[in-house]
Amino acid sequence: MIEIIVQLLQSDKTVEPPIQAKRSRTFEEKRSIRMIAKKTINRCFLGALLGLILVGSLGSTGCAVYSNGMTLPNPHYMNNRVQYFPSGTEFPFSKEAAGMQAAEADRL
Repeated sequence: MIEIIVQLLQSDKTVEPPIQAKRSRTFEEKRSIRMIAKKTINRCFLGALLGLILVGSLGSTGCAVYSNGMTLPNPHYMNNRVQYFPSGTEFPFSKEAAGMQAAEADRL
């Protein structure tokens, strides 16, 4: 470095510094670079795998669908068995109404 400064002081020309040879990487540096690359690849693979699992699980589970003015419980609603509810009395509290009418008649 001192030689370059002396040359600059002695001449009016610009002097370029000598070219240094590239230092080769040590084993530890190469190993750390490989480890970082492996971690990156592993993270990308893990992220892609989790994404596929998420998409697959969303596609396989049923969800509510709004179609033709109806809210349907899942995409396979046509495969569900039909439930039958027998018709009952028009007024569900007929016994209570009869009891209240009987009590009203006894009071009068």
